[in-house]
Amino acid sequence: MPEIDFQSWIDARSKSFFDYDFDKHLTLVHLPFAIATRTAVFVVEDEDKLRVGFNAWSDMLKSQRATDMICTARKVDPIGDDMIAGTFDTEILRGAVRVCNPYRSTATLRKVDGTWKAISIANGLMNSTWPFVLPNVDRDSGGQELIWTGDTDPTGENDG
Repeated sequence: MPEIDFQSWIDARSKSFFDYDFDKHLTLVHLPFAIATRTAVFVVEDEDKLRVGFNAWSDMLKSQRATDMICTARKVDPIGDDMIAGTFDTEILRGAVRVCNPYRSTATLRKVDGTWKAISIANGLMNSTWPFVLPNVDRDSGGQELIWTGDTDPTGENDG
């Protein structure tokens, strides 16, 4: 089994968003980097495109007044000596109130020059455009994407 503390990796990733620390975030990702949602696949080829997505997610956390992004490791599977697939759940909170419904992700990490870096993440979000402005987790019965900003209930808006 490869030596990795997956929980520490996802904690560092979450902290980088709250700290607006793109340089730290960049140490956790290997380019090109693929992101798969339930509706689309995005390939981030360069630092500029990664920064756009990073800034959008950090700005969303700030604009939603998020206080915590709790990511809990659920399972880690080795894929050889230098690659793992780790599954984790994410809850974004404003105090004790959820900003959106929890969602599951799987990150594939590869050891690059001695450092574990994500080469892809697949998640349960419904976002179909890059960058992600708000996390879209649900669809209503009519197929409309729902964006829940932590108010009393989800509001039907298309994409985010």
